Amino acid sequence: MTTTAVTKWEARIDGKLNDLEYLATIFEAPPLVISLQHDGSGYRLYHKNFDSIIDRGNSAEVFARANAIAEMLSGILVYERQSDMPLSIGAVYAHDANGVAHTIIQVKGAKLRITGGSVVMSVGPVNDGEPAPPLPPFAVRLWQLAQSDKATARVLAYLNAGDMATWSGLYRIFEVVREDVGSEDAIERLGWASRRQIERFRRSANSPTASGLSARHAKEPTQPPPNPMSPHEAEAFVRGLLDAWFQSKGNHLPP
Repeated sequence: MTTTAVTKWEARIDGKLNDLEYLATIFEAPPLVISLQHDGSGYRLYHKNFDSIIDRGNSAEVFARANAIAEMLSGILVYERQSDMPLSIGAVYAHDANGVAHTIIQVKGAKLRITGGSVVMSVGPVNDGEPAPPLPPFAVRLWQLAQSDKATARVLAYLNAGDMATWSGLYRIFEVVREDVGSEDAIERLGWASRRQIERFRRSANSPTASGLSARHAKEPTQPPPNPMSPHEAEAFVRGLLDAWFQSKGNHLPP
């Protein structure tokens, strides 16, 4: 039996309709394309890195790559659009030279998502007194940055994690930002948070006396803070850091 080589791979991508509609308007050209199918089968995702897989027997690798893309896009949607539903990958389609799309794998399942987030839109440079042409949407440039910036990719993954709004989840994001800029002192120097805010967050996150069973530690590492942060305050604190951090990367976001 002869196996027909795959000429193009696609994966069905599921999620909130308005999220998918939004992604389809901003990811219209390679390397990443999200498009609505006119046959009523929903939205499909294509990425140029699928093209290196020509054997239909390697469909699991296509699914893995598509799932990684969906998870990163989910993190962007949480941050930018306050999405409360993750994207997921369903069927994987292998197109052959005859134009036939073979359904290879079907995966179902989703996880809950934490809501919230802020939108940061960077402004383009000004040339000779005239505004520069509009930049691509922030989500597209953030996606592009995450392809080469490991810290951005890690934060998007943590935003997509189910425990994002817990002390542990928030602290992981805080640690990535802190590591990326160098130290807590650097965060203070940049004006993103005061020393008192940083210390209050850190001590509240780590103190079982202040934060109970949800604290990062079971044993009191230091004296509990006199005025602990509430989980709501902690989430606002971390989101404020993310706003400033992403804004600071504006010069590094691809045009």
